[in-house]
Amino acid sequence: MSMYVIIIIGLIAILGWLMRPLARQPRPTRQPLSPITDHRLHEPIPGHQWDIGTGGVGYAWHAPQPRGIVLIQHGYADYALRFVDEHHQLIPRLLEQHLSVYAIDLWGHGYSPGNRGVLDVRDAVADHGRARALLAQHQLPIVLIGHSLGGLVCVASALQDPEHIAGVVLLSPALPAQMPAIARGTANLLARIAPNAPVPLPAAPESGLARDRAYIQRATDDPLIYHSGVTNLVAATALDVNTSILEHRSHWDHPTLIQHGDADTWAPISGSTSFFDAITTQDKQFIRYPDGRHNLLCDSEQARVYADILTWLQKRIPTA
Repeated sequence: MSMYVIIIIGLIAILGWLMRPLARQPRPTRQPLSPITDHRLHEPIPGHQWDIGTGGVGYAWHAPQPRGIVLIQHGYADYALRFVDEHHQLIPRLLEQHLSVYAIDLWGHGYSPGNRGVLDVRDAVADHGRARALLAQHQLPIVLIGHSLGGLVCVASALQDPEHIAGVVLLSPALPAQMPAIARGTANLLARIAPNAPVPLPAAPESGLARDRAYIQRATDDPLIYHSGVTNLVAATALDVNTSILEHRSHWDHPTLIQHGDADTWAPISGSTSFFDAITTQDKQFIRYPDGRHNLLCDSEQARVYADILTWLQKRIPTA
């Protein structure tokens, strides 16, 4: 056997080893939830902490005479309570529509435990599924809303368990195309060596988040937002989850609204258009916002974005 063949076989073996899924690491022993004093949990509409049983922090706001439930999953580096005073005050507005709202802080985000910005996205999908199982006990229509990485989590959760879903709203979802094997192998290697370190790639510019400079400054000053780059563990496990989505998305059969700005540099719109074209449900709508940025509910057309969500929700969860 020639040395050339031996080298090729060795490289293939190394790539195969790198492509192996990362082993799921046990999370720390679940601790009792500590009371949260953040005023946004109590004002302008009182809410309370919600224990989903996995160690992550959840929140609940109960609408009077609710006609449905909305479960919100925030994106990477963000956290749930910002949907009270930022993101076009989405939570109070949904409550006004007699929709009870529940939300989860991803592990390592907001008030959830864990190293800041570090999570196994597969665990986030499991947490989301656990939350949905608890909400199904209310026997009300459930709509999932996911932003950015939260959109990826919502999609994976719905594909794993398609029951008890009245609809899915994806705001600038992070749904990348399939990455080359060498890129996924490199991501796995980095996650094994330095899971908590940022991916060694340049970050997208802040201008891709929103056109409102005051909003950008508020986000920059917010100590609960994770301000470093995407960590290696997040990148590798997100790619792993996304691979499963690409394999199974043709089975998607949920009413779906996808909203994406065509100037989004954090989660390119091409991922949304590809997902939209691949899913087979007849009840699907794609809204493209010209020059829209990644955080659509904080961007210049946030009122229109919310109005589009509300119009879509009214058709899936009509008022009595």
